[in-house]
Amino acid sequence: TRTFWNLWICMVLSASAGLNVVTVYKMYGNTFDTLQDDSYLALVGGIGSIANGLGRTFWGMLQDKLGSKRPFMLLTTVQGVMMLSYPFMVHSRISFGLATFIFFLCLGGNFAMAPGICAKLFGAEAGPKVFSVLFSAFAVAAIFGTALNRRFLASYGFEFVFNFMAIVSLISAISISFLGKI
Repeated sequence: TRTFWNLWICMVLSASAGLNVVTVYKMYGNTFDTLQDDSYLALVGGIGSIANGLGRTFWGMLQDKLGSKRPFMLLTTVQGVMMLSYPFMVHSRISFGLATFIFFLCLGGNFAMAPGICAKLFGAEAGPKVFSVLFSAFAVAAIFGTALNRRFLASYGFEFVFNFMAIVSLISAISISFLGKI
């Protein structure tokens, strides 16, 4: 249905932006003297994994309290703003680590909120079945988003990629508003 495809596109866009940082934060960090430390960048990734798990709980609780639309719009907006800010976070290990933590937190939220959105849009019985198909959006984001990311990195550099992913994330924030009451 049109509702499903709108949701699927929202998830592809949001997950593409979120997965972007997860796949390049270490490569990006290694381009700056302040961050060029494999132990530090590995620690950022490890803490990011914890953030991913915490994000599932945090965004799920927010969704239970506020419904799905506002938390998802907040998640994608935060993600978009952080994409625009990321190039300015590289001069401090604390700011870079915190920004990366926030990206992982948002990525966890994508995974946590999708089943609830499906249940609200398609009902308790059909929602889980719809989610099993919707989950393909995450696979598409992982495969094609990463391929697009690599191509853009090679041609235009990190800042262009982060700006592009900010736009993608903000388009997802706007698109979710068309899903009706969720």
